[in-house]
Amino acid sequence: MNKEHVTILVLLDLSAAFDTVDHSILHGRLSSKLGLNGTALAWFRSYLSGRSQRVSVRGTVSDKLDLRYGVPEGSCLGPLLFTVYACALFDVVEKHLPTVHCYADDSQLDISFSPMVHSGQADAVASIEHCIQDIKQWVSQDRPDQDGIRQIIDHYGSLARIENSKCDGTHYQDIRTFRKTESGYQSLSCDPKEGFVSMPARRHKFIRIIQTFTKDNADDHMWLAEFAVGYINDAIQKQYMDGNGDSKKKYGYGNCQRLVGKSFVKVVKRFLGEYIVTTMDIHAVPPVGFTDDEVYRLSVRQFAKPTQGVIFLSFIRKTMYNKFASCTDNSVEIKLCTCAKGQTADASKKEVLFDNGIPRKMFGSDTVVRDLNSNCLLFLQRNYRTFSFALGVANVCTNVTYTFELTGSIDQKIFSKTLPIERELPSKTFYFLTSVHKYISKVNKPVGLKESVQVKKDGSDTFNNLRVFIV
Repeated sequence: MNKEHVTILVLLDLSAAFDTVDHSILHGRLSSKLGLNGTALAWFRSYLSGRSQRVSVRGTVSDKLDLRYGVPEGSCLGPLLFTVYACALFDVVEKHLPTVHCYADDSQLDISFSPMVHSGQADAVASIEHCIQDIKQWVSQDRPDQDGIRQIIDHYGSLARIENSKCDGTHYQDIRTFRKTESGYQSLSCDPKEGFVSMPARRHKFIRIIQTFTKDNADDHMWLAEFAVGYINDAIQKQYMDGNGDSKKKYGYGNCQRLVGKSFVKVVKRFLGEYIVTTMDIHAVPPVGFTDDEVYRLSVRQFAKPTQGVIFLSFIRKTMYNKFASCTDNSVEIKLCTCAKGQTADASKKEVLFDNGIPRKMFGSDTVVRDLNSNCLLFLQRNYRTFSFALGVANVCTNVTYTFELTGSIDQKIFSKTLPIERELPSKTFYFLTSVHKYISKVNKPVGLKESVQVKKDGSDTFNNLRVFIV
């Protein structure tokens, strides 16, 4: 901490640790790790075997149950035997982190980094995440009863350091301490005449993180996956339409295609005070001519309490994208791009998209398409049981422009993009509007949204009101 480094601390706790030690695995590790055999190993076998337990309730005693698992808690040998049993944890951790501290079933992982190094935080978090993933795999092998691990992560900077400071012309070596105020943390510095005075603290705020793992393709996370894919798709379209000085008129998408979400896995939720940061791997359908999914590791942030709006934080392309270098659009970042080896609409493409380019489904949910005007303006909706839904809009024609506004009630719903939402849709453009999470799920409750549409045909400078639609 005196180096002004930030430390990520992970505290691991295994439930019912002493009671779930597998005797056969423990015997194997006493032999393979400690080299015990013969009489010495037989002593431990004798110590653990032949134990049983039974329950007495109001004078009635159950049958005996032979114990093939567990070490006697409270005994001198109990913590030692559990440490031997769990020593494989050290083999896992040393692949990712410099140190690990353990006592019996309590383990502490930590790694420090300098906030002044550009990639320091990302590298440290990645090391911790990969370590936890490998620990989960180890636990699932030795402890099948543990379907998940809960970690409390303290991500903090030093709240005190020794530094040379100057007070009234005199140099002091000052141990700085801090207090919490309404405006944040303040440091207390020396003053020979008046004692301590408050000064702005140059410190990282103390953050406590609760991290949990969520099952793959969870229904109540579909709205976040839809938001993430929609955000990337809108970015691809914007980059292509903005161009790079090309005077040629551009519509919607070029060679770089819209992503079609297939699944999401490795979901990690971090509870950061008033925020929740969710990270997941999104698998997208591969373009024509390729067989492997395109995978994006991305993070989004939402409020911990029901509050409107989700923020897209970052993404990493996990699959190699240089294979698309020959077909990518010049104005689109290649790390966003997927493009087909051939631009002909073959059977595999028709399975994924309608003829007008609308995805048939996303994350396993069929796209419901509603015609708002002359098979040109299309309103798109995907429903995920009673938990959530996603909305989009597309102008699939070439001779008309629309303005579109979405308004309505937010009662018992959280919108990833807040209402009202306004879009101008030039020819051949597709837009993700919003995804919605119903935190109080009511099957028959109306959505309560309205769509106001104006239309302008090519050659005209005036938008004309079309009508108001009810979602």
